[in-house]
Amino acid sequence: MTKSKPIEIQLSKFKLSLMIIGSLIFVTAGVWLIWHVAVTPASHFRRFYFGLIVGSVSILFFGLAAVYLFKKLLDNKPGLIICDDGIIDNSGALSIGFIPWTDVVEIHEVFMGRQIFIIVEIINPLEYIDRQENTLKRRWMKANYKLYRSVIGITANGLKCNHNELLNLLDSTFRKFKERKLIK
Repeated sequence: MTKSKPIEIQLSKFKLSLMIIGSLIFVTAGVWLIWHVAVTPASHFRRFYFGLIVGSVSILFFGLAAVYLFKKLLDNKPGLIICDDGIIDNSGALSIGFIPWTDVVEIHEVFMGRQIFIIVEIINPLEYIDRQENTLKRRWMKANYKLYRSVIGITANGLKCNHNELLNLLDSTFRKFKERKLIK
């Protein structure tokens, strides 16, 4: 049986640029909030500390997001490659790399607020967590596993495709793999 040509989905420089701008707006809002509580006479200590904490968290989280997104903007590798053997994920902060179809159990959607994730359930999620060398990413993967019973969540946010196209490509390629496996 001949192998089909891999499907490469590139990172969207436009979408990544918009996310950087959004992150920088939140960083600016965090700076403004800290400045505002610092120059406003403190009538309530709670309000002062709340503003200080929210502003600091906003600067830290969205500042790190902007740095990560800027690195992704400079990344010329495809965001996702879907092939007969599996998926090569380079789409997000928790990108796993190669995920063989033999490890995949199911592909489905999860809605978290307004965000839609494509969850790729795998046979051996703890092995994927253990392979992760970055401590912060490992913890994030553990949290994803507790919430979604999977360590792999893919979104089309930074890709040159929309959610439905991505879901259909992943689902159809996975179904073809399962059919080939049954024929053997």
